[in-house]
Amino acid sequence: MMEYNIAVVNSNSFGQVFTEHWKELEGIGTVKRFMLRRILTANH
Repeated sequence: MMEYNIAVVNSNSFGQVFTEHWKELEGIGTVKRFMLRRILTANH
């Protein structure tokens, strides 16, 4: 069976509030949290 790498991006609460969902994802593959800086701006 293939092991997946799963990224949770820019979410402080996922896995803390929804622990059961985080555990389900761990059953599928490796789960890591990433917090990215916002670098894009809108020019209108």
